Amino acid sequence: MKKIYLLWVISIFAISTFSCKDDDDNKVVPPPVEKGAVVINAVIGLEGRANPEDAQGTKWAAGDQICVLTNDSSFLYRYTNNTWAATDTSMYLVWGEGSLELSGYYPGTSGVSMKTFSLPVDQKEQKNLAAADYMICDPFMLSECPADKTATLHFSRLTTKVTFRIPTYEGVITDVKITSPCKGITNGTPVEEAVTILPYQTGENQSATYSALLITGEKEVATENFITFMADDKEMMLQGIPAMTAGYAYQYTLSIEGESVIVTQVEIGEWGDSGKDEPLPVDTILTIEGQALATYSEVTAPYIKELIVTGEMSPEAWTALLKFPRISSITIQDYTGTLPENCFYNLDTKKTTLPTSLTTFKALKVTAIGESAFRACQSLQTIEFPEARIVGDHTFYNCYNLSTISCEKVEKLEAYAFANCKAVVSINFPVLQEAGKSSLYTCSALQNVSLPQVKKLDYGTFYYCKALTSITLPEVTEFDDYTFAHCTALVSAEFPKLKKTGTYTFAQCTAFETLSAPVLKEITDFMFTNTAIKKIPDCLQNVTKVGQKAFYTCKELTEVTLTEIDTVGVGAFYQCAALKQVALESTRYIDADAFRSCAALERLSLPKVEFIGNFAFNSCTKLESIDLPQALSIGNYTFAKCENIKEVSVPKVEWLGMECFEYCSSLKSFKSTTVKTIDPRCFADCSAMTEVDLPLLTNLSSYMFYRCYALTQVNLPNVKRVGNFVFHTNKALESISLPEVTFFGTNTFNGCANLREVNIPKADTLGFQMFSSCTNLSEIFLPRVNYIDSKAFLKCSGLNTVKFGATGEIKFNGAEVFSEASYSTCDLYLNANGIEIQNVTGTSWKDYVWKSVTPYQPEN
Repeated sequence: MKKIYLLWVISIFAISTFSCKDDDDNKVVPPPVEKGAVVINAVIGLEGRANPEDAQGTKWAAGDQICVLTNDSSFLYRYTNNTWAATDTSMYLVWGEGSLELSGYYPGTSGVSMKTFSLPVDQKEQKNLAAADYMICDPFMLSECPADKTATLHFSRLTTKVTFRIPTYEGVITDVKITSPCKGITNGTPVEEAVTILPYQTGENQSATYSALLITGEKEVATENFITFMADDKEMMLQGIPAMTAGYAYQYTLSIEGESVIVTQVEIGEWGDSGKDEPLPVDTILTIEGQALATYSEVTAPYIKELIVTGEMSPEAWTALLKFPRISSITIQDYTGTLPENCFYNLDTKKTTLPTSLTTFKALKVTAIGESAFRACQSLQTIEFPEARIVGDHTFYNCYNLSTISCEKVEKLEAYAFANCKAVVSINFPVLQEAGKSSLYTCSALQNVSLPQVKKLDYGTFYYCKALTSITLPEVTEFDDYTFAHCTALVSAEFPKLKKTGTYTFAQCTAFETLSAPVLKEITDFMFTNTAIKKIPDCLQNVTKVGQKAFYTCKELTEVTLTEIDTVGVGAFYQCAALKQVALESTRYIDADAFRSCAALERLSLPKVEFIGNFAFNSCTKLESIDLPQALSIGNYTFAKCENIKEVSVPKVEWLGMECFEYCSSLKSFKSTTVKTIDPRCFADCSAMTEVDLPLLTNLSSYMFYRCYALTQVNLPNVKRVGNFVFHTNKALESISLPEVTFFGTNTFNGCANLREVNIPKADTLGFQMFSSCTNLSEIFLPRVNYIDSKAFLKCSGLNTVKFGATGEIKFNGAEVFSEASYSTCDLYLNANGIEIQNVTGTSWKDYVWKSVTPYQPEN
């Protein structure tokens, strides 16, 4: 039993081409065609031409014929002895409510002129034409037609105008009348529309043969009608055709048993938009050898919906696949090589060359798929490459609608192989060994992944796979960077053999909670950034390093206990807002920003830490105590803005960085017998601090105790130099002794309103506004000072005694050293052995008039 597919389109269109039979010759011949002439659809497949290329390329030959209508008769022109001659064979013309265009150049001998004949566009404009007058003769039923009406018509979908260009003969087509129907239509149904059966392909050369014609009524075809067609050079008849409705395309699947033809399947598709000339594609299946693709007709190609290609494929054959503009499925059946790179992708336009109708592509024996072969083919939905081992770079990149992938033997995916395939829900690559860079990047619908043999995932393999919820890769040993980054639905992952992973592994996986990777020894940079992880996975308890920002902004993380960690990287737990407890029993190095802005952190155990980097615990606002028994140095801003810290124990620390405890507004004291260096602003704005004891400190950096409003006790016995603003606005400070200081910067005690007693026996320089606004300072002894900067005692309104002990010149920088001070009621004492006593005139000295000026003898 054979199955044959016949296609009919119920059309409102008319005639495309016709061939005529004369009484002496039953052979159907094609219209004559000159090389370079415009050839319409119906030329293809007419008997006598092997294929369309022959039809377009053959010169006129003896015996070629063309039918011409003039007035109430018709003529058959035959090409003989290099000229055209008319016969008396009659012919009648039938057309539908639309009209068609046919044009071609038919040259005669020298001197023969050309003239154009036009047929009316609309049958309703014709006089004396009634519906009952229409007729047609079936090409295989000529014996049933009247003897003087031996014309054969072939219908096809064309455009809007009927024009024949032929050698000039007298007469113009003005009317066509048909008075008797063919006997093939038994009930005489009025003819207003035509049905075309598209070419049935047969034979190795794939030449097309018109199978049959049928004329329908306005709405349907009567069930007693029949058609005939050729199958394997044998005439067959199909009877009892089901009703056809105007405006639809029909495909019949026929089973042939001996002489019987049975309809086994009917498929119906809608016509195109109203008023269009062309129907939607109809389902035609073509099986063809690869070597014949390049010469296949571009006229019948639009009717092919499913293509099956056998044999080998040449470069020309791959290109020829693009001539099927309405193809929906392509199967490459036998080719065993590599599907060429950029096969269906234009590098200049950056667009696919495949038609938008293609949804399925199968290559059953192809072993590799070349780079960018299907790139940007947005209509593609299904692929099948059962023997392919490699999928090349960008092969299916931006195939947005690809949803079904069958590549069971693929061993390697190159970079971006399936990237941006937004419709893929499941992948299964049973023997895949390696997935290349971003090979599944932005497969945003991907939910199910089966890669049982994969060993390595390259950079960004599953990046932005937003629908993926869980994954297990039993054999994987290595990840590159960004493997699962931005998989926002991913909750859990299991990798029993994973030994190495790159950075950003689960970064921005905002739902991620659980990881099982028992042999992994490192938490890499950005590994869990902004995930929903609540505790450090048990499998990572033995890792030795936490990378940079590994848990950055993990807002659900509440506890960190890592017994073997040696180093915590930069920003490792930065902004873990729920983190309350940290225990790092073996950790020696905590890098910058490690726990910065962990606002809930209350308990901290760091028994072996030696170095803490900048901002490491900055803004941990609930942290109350610090115990760092082994720490040697604490970096800049480390505990700044930890507003609840009350106690600090750093028994071995030698260096405190800039702003280390700034704004620790609950810190009450700081004592250390080891600290030697403190950078600027270390305790600035520690508003509750009352006591400082730093016996080894030799230098007070600028702003060190700036605005420490409660500071009353200061023990700094070895400090030799004091920077700017060091005790600025220390309002509770009443007395201070700095026995070794020789230099003071600007504004050192500015605003210390309660300062009454100052002991600075070795100071030789007083800075700008050093005691400005020390309104309760009444007495000061400056045994070695020889330089005083401007406004040093500005607004010292309570001053009543000033004693200088220098023997040399005492220099004032400007005339405002005691500006707005009470010098007129102040007693001045100068060294009796010094030169300045000689500059006194009465009670005037240094442009100031004092209450008194008295020389004295300093004690040794």
